[in-house]
Amino acid sequence: MEVPVTEAIHGRGRKRKREPDKWKANRAKIERYSSQSLPGKITCNHNSKSFGCKNLRVKDQLDFHRAFYATPIKKNQDALILKCCSVNKTNRKRPTKNVRKGRDFTIKYTIYTKNKKIIPVCQKVFLNTLGITKYRVQYVMRNFFANGILPNEKRGGDHKYKKYSTQRQAVYSFIKSLKCVGAHYCRGTTTQRKYLPSELNIKKLYKMFIEKNPNSPVKQSYFRAIFNEDFNLGFGSPRTDVCSRCIEFQEKIKAEKDVSKKNQLIIEQRVHKLKSQAFFKLLREKKDQMATFSFDCQKNLVLPKVPDQSCYYSRQLQLDTCTISQLFKEDPKTH
Repeated sequence: MEVPVTEAIHGRGRKRKREPDKWKANRAKIERYSSQSLPGKITCNHNSKSFGCKNLRVKDQLDFHRAFYATPIKKNQDALILKCCSVNKTNRKRPTKNVRKGRDFTIKYTIYTKNKKIIPVCQKVFLNTLGITKYRVQYVMRNFFANGILPNEKRGGDHKYKKYSTQRQAVYSFIKSLKCVGAHYCRGTTTQRKYLPSELNIKKLYKMFIEKNPNSPVKQSYFRAIFNEDFNLGFGSPRTDVCSRCIEFQEKIKAEKDVSKKNQLIIEQRVHKLKSQAFFKLLREKKDQMATFSFDCQKNLVLPKVPDQSCYYSRQLQLDTCTISQLFKEDPKTH
């Protein structure tokens, strides 16, 4: 019976989507920069050119308060503080006997209304309207006075990267010291992908790393994460046409515990490889009186290839494709 495809319920798909808004740290950040209370009541009676607090209405306070907390993002709120405040260098410093250092700058506060009016206010009214402390305003204006830009947010982020840089560099150096093998069938399409010998795996590589760095506190999960995320390495498939004599020597050397017998096996293995190198060197020699051909079986196709059950058991034809090419020619052709 055929069943129609329907869209999955939100959050119940095959792969769960990331929802950063529901993360505990992000929820705490939004709560931190959200409005905690309504603006405070105006208690001062300033009514001059420098401070017009008496001309500020409660509605203007509420509108300015809502505009500030419209987006609970610190960077946007700091930008509004910078827009509504101006900083000037202190014109005159009076000598004092106290050790306390004098201020380098002064801050003037203004509130924008929806009637496109700019009302200068005192520090107390400005802070009560927004519900923030004077230190937050001073931090923004001090950074702007010194550097001319908004302060960067230094909280949060990845603080462990520099802490474990030594261990990370040790893993990098070890992985880069490995020797890769060439891919035979897909060397043209996978230029970025490289392959390690088939007898290795990540667990064996980690053991080799610990043997080389016995005092390193790197865990296997950390080693695996670097190997998978920062390198495009794979493990080759076991070969199917390896010399039987070579496999015999390899297994005997691996299992032998007697040092003298093990050295004798290594010598015999070395002699065997030298003989094979000499043999293939003779094959590569070009002779004018001899033509050299190479052939390879590409594919065996059983015909006909159809999904019918009766046809599957009554197949009578088989197509064997074989390629033959002549070597030592400038333009070799395959037949």
